[in-house]
Amino acid sequence: MTSGNTQKWQIPSTVYPRETTKTTGLPPSERSGMIVIVLAPRGDFLMEERMRKLFILFGFALLVTSIAQAQETRGMEVSGQYQYVRIYPGQGAPSANCQGAGGTFAANLNRWVGVVGDVGYCKLTGQPTGASAHEINYLFGPRFSYRNYGRVTPYAQVLFGGERATASVTGLGSASTNAFAMTFGGGADFQVSRHLAFRAIQVEYLYTHFSGAKQNNLRIQSGLVYRFGR
Repeated sequence: MTSGNTQKWQIPSTVYPRETTKTTGLPPSERSGMIVIVLAPRGDFLMEERMRKLFILFGFALLVTSIAQAQETRGMEVSGQYQYVRIYPGQGAPSANCQGAGGTFAANLNRWVGVVGDVGYCKLTGQPTGASAHEINYLFGPRFSYRNYGRVTPYAQVLFGGERATASVTGLGSASTNAFAMTFGGGADFQVSRHLAFRAIQVEYLYTHFSGAKQNNLRIQSGLVYRFGR
């Protein structure tokens, strides 16, 4: 969007009604450009930051404790998977596709319950030339598995943590913002061998809360799982 000598760049997933601008000179000419990101009112922002850090600290402590216990019970697993996120910014902004990769580490407390640490990265597709945006999520929480289906293990999980969104435009710089994030959903693993499983699909509702606005997103993953320990 252009007005006079000013360019306003709106990048999906980081632009919402309340806006704060960052202005950078455009080297070849005398024009100036603005990358638009959202900052919540200071009080709301500080509250969101405290909640996000509290969940991360609690989740990390729970995961460390679970690892120690898992060594004496049902073992652990790591996974690597393709990640797709359908982002719905809300407030009239268009939806966007975000593709990338993710990984998890899980410690099984018993046959049914485990604790998961989840990290994912995705890059928005369909951006204008010279513009890019990506998001990183870091989540922790419980997973509930049902292991009476032979080679197939269906599961459900609820994860809490945060998400960091970054947007940039060539020649103008970049800007980032953090938000509280939560997922709820499940999937199914198919056992290939004693240690290896194929994560056929994992589908989740992904909630984020950037700058006082709620985003109801969809996250889909699929990949491989390696199990070790008992």
